[in-house]
Amino acid sequence: MTSAIFESDIANGGANSEPLTVGENEFVVVRVVDHKAEGLQSLDEAKSTIEQFLKREKADKVLAEKAEQAVKALSADPTKLPAGISFSEPQTFTLVDNKDPVLYEGVFAIGKPQDGKVAYQVARNSKGDVVVVALERVEEPTLNEQELAKFSTQLVRARQGELQGQLMQALREKAQIEINTSFINQDDSEEGAAH
Repeated sequence: MTSAIFESDIANGGANSEPLTVGENEFVVVRVVDHKAEGLQSLDEAKSTIEQFLKREKADKVLAEKAEQAVKALSADPTKLPAGISFSEPQTFTLVDNKDPVLYEGVFAIGKPQDGKVAYQVARNSKGDVVVVALERVEEPTLNEQELAKFSTQLVRARQGELQGQLMQALREKAQIEINTSFINQDDSEEGAAH
């Protein structure tokens, strides 16, 4: 979405974007109200931002390393829970019910558990939190008639959205726009006389 805003004319303000797809049945239209051009900051202006970024980055790295150590320890001995690690109640993840795309991507990237052993993996959620996932089993999906119909509808809508995007892109590439400056510059008095 960011590229659609800043790599187009709407970044200058005053114009609406084309509808941007943000979900299965969700579109957003954006209008830039105020845009501050890219520029350089002095060291004093940027110092606190840089310090906060470096502290967050360091803490994130330490946390990710601890999570990786916990995964190794759990893989070696699943009965011994490392300090600072606690698991939530078991959850079921399905592709149809995707509430946290980042976490779901991490969960579905884990290899299937082998020989009844739990597979442990580090993942992240949409908030950026580091999560240790214990994958107990993977069940092959079986869809009933209603789920199959819903899935088919989702596929059709996704394809329609893709086609709409391709059509809009093709139209933008081939569009020839002429600006009627005489119409735009018409005197307000003419408009008042017409009423």
